[in-house]
Amino acid sequence: MQKSSNTLLLKDWTQYITANKTSPILYRDYQTLKNKSKKTKYKERYKKYEDSILKDLPRSYPKSHWLSNKTNKNLIKDILRCWLCYSEIGYIQSMLFYLIPLACVFKKTPHMAFWGFVYLFNNVSPFLRETLDPEYNVHTANTDSNDVLYKISICYYNRHGHILTDMQKSIFYLIINYKIHAKCAVGHLSTCLQQATIVLDHLIKDIHDEDKFIQALKSISFSTLLCLIIDKSPEELSDKFLMDINQQTVFTTDSIDAILKSARSAEEIFKY
Repeated sequence: MQKSSNTLLLKDWTQYITANKTSPILYRDYQTLKNKSKKTKYKERYKKYEDSILKDLPRSYPKSHWLSNKTNKNLIKDILRCWLCYSEIGYIQSMLFYLIPLACVFKKTPHMAFWGFVYLFNNVSPFLRETLDPEYNVHTANTDSNDVLYKISICYYNRHGHILTDMQKSIFYLIINYKIHAKCAVGHLSTCLQQATIVLDHLIKDIHDEDKFIQALKSISFSTLLCLIIDKSPEELSDKFLMDINQQTVFTTDSIDAILKSARSAEEIFKY
């Protein structure tokens, strides 16, 4: 459900992100990182990723007026500089999908955007194993993403009496793991910052409870896939259809609201 005002959104998100800490402590720690980012070592580290960041920023939310503002872009770059001091992981494109809406909401308190970003990344990082760990076996499916795929397969079989093919399962797994889970759902569902805040608002209340967060995220991917395929006959699940939904599906705000409403009902089946 959409918040009635940005002020209410700001208040709620601040409460969820601070949790057991206070905003002044988070501010102090952020300022320490900001000062650290000015050292030559970290300037050089940022320089390594700068070209990618500058390319990715405008294409993350291409229709966003907020993002076209130079001051706002610099705010996001400052947060990423702090991230590169904080973590050895480096920069990954999918980060921007949830960092940008956080920066937009917390434009006057960037330390809150930074820590919200850190906590969200920690929750979705298991879905980025292949990116984060070069030695990780890419053929090993993520257990949580596989669980969603299994439940989708059961639902589709119960409706149509059709067992999904290996090709269909592979495409659906890619959507579940990489386009929804790894991008904190906003990267797949949202085309604008307003939609992104609606999706994040659904998830952020559980930002400090990994099990509940993953449960909510799985419920979103389950409801999204169900929305896309449950009324399609086996014949309609053609290679072209699979490629189309794997590329980009545009969701209206009403569709996103419906998916999130369905996700709330589905959370029970993913309870740990």
